[in-house]
Amino acid sequence: MKNFKVKAAVLSQSFIVMAIMIASTVLANIAQSFPDASLTAIQMVMTFGMVASFPATLVAGVLGNTLNKKYIVLVALVLMLVGGLLPAFLHDKLVYIYASSLLIGAGQGTLMTTISNISTELFEGDERSQMYGMQTAFQNGGSVVMMMVAGMLARVQWTQAYLAFGIILVTIVIVMLWLPADQVAPKKQVAGAQNAPKAKVPGSVYFIGVLICLFCIGYSTFSLNASLYIASMGLGDPSTVALAMSLSTGAGVVGGFAFPKIFKVLNRYVLTLACAVTAGGYLLLVLFPSITIVFLAAITAGVGFSLSIPLGIQAISETATPEQMSSSMGSYMAFTSVGAAASPLIINALAGFIPNADEGTVFLTSVAFLVVLTVITVFWSIKTSTNKNTNEPPVPE
Repeated sequence: MKNFKVKAAVLSQSFIVMAIMIASTVLANIAQSFPDASLTAIQMVMTFGMVASFPATLVAGVLGNTLNKKYIVLVALVLMLVGGLLPAFLHDKLVYIYASSLLIGAGQGTLMTTISNISTELFEGDERSQMYGMQTAFQNGGSVVMMMVAGMLARVQWTQAYLAFGIILVTIVIVMLWLPADQVAPKKQVAGAQNAPKAKVPGSVYFIGVLICLFCIGYSTFSLNASLYIASMGLGDPSTVALAMSLSTGAGVVGGFAFPKIFKVLNRYVLTLACAVTAGGYLLLVLFPSITIVFLAAITAGVGFSLSIPLGIQAISETATPEQMSSSMGSYMAFTSVGAAASPLIINALAGFIPNADEGTVFLTSVAFLVVLTVITVFWSIKTSTNKNTNEPPVPE
């Protein structure tokens, strides 16, 4: 029972960690409320959260060496709760929405790093791989629930969608009751933290982080553009967007549970599969634009995300030493935040080079971006998978 409670406490955090995706369901409504704002300015509602997540992941990695992770988690949850509820009461200026995203992103970044560190410390071997997969599954499952709730609330008024963040209160209670403070920061880890400056992040971690960063640049196109695409094509309302995003995260649940088995077969090639599946879904959206294909693209994106993120965590757990783990996870999560934050800037800029641009241009740009990345990951997988027996992938030159 004790082990069940610990797992429940960890997975409850994963359940709400992607709550920032709630904003993606009402981006089109936000654009209507602020007609003078540019496309990039509207997308910044999502991007600001990702920008705030970047330093938070790094800080959380450092603090995880010295502070009890239970208290770090509680602070992160409070930041997300306050930031999430803000637009429900203050929404007449775009700056309030930005402030909300910053608070949510700071909490999310802190939580993502700390969750990974907690699982790495508390679980070993196959159980650890299973937890990585289950975390991704709960992460996506939580997104499904929260976005469906947000979609229904948005039918009344788009600002009410943010009330879905109230679900975080349940997670706070579970963490307070079931997450053991004494097990999250064992004495041997605290003692090791005294030598933290010597525990440098391995070069291979940075390379893995760059690959995941690039994947997030291509992957994030869907969450950033789905609402605007569906609205511009006349395919639905916020509840339709919520359904599309829920299908994406729902597919992520399946991908998360399937990750351990897929990893045993494909090893590092899991990342290649993630890139190819995501690119394939976006290509179908470009070639056959319809609400059915939107849902299909959402599913492929969810599968790609649920395979790529735990693959990075798995690779780092095999590469970094226990002393390096906290900082390594912080650095890794920072790369995911950078990729998501940079996505609209890079993809929109590249899309500008395509003539006769339309609603599907950004998705076509992402397809090209992900295809190039797929080729790169093939070479990375060949080089690192040959060392899977030693669990020490080499540092790329």
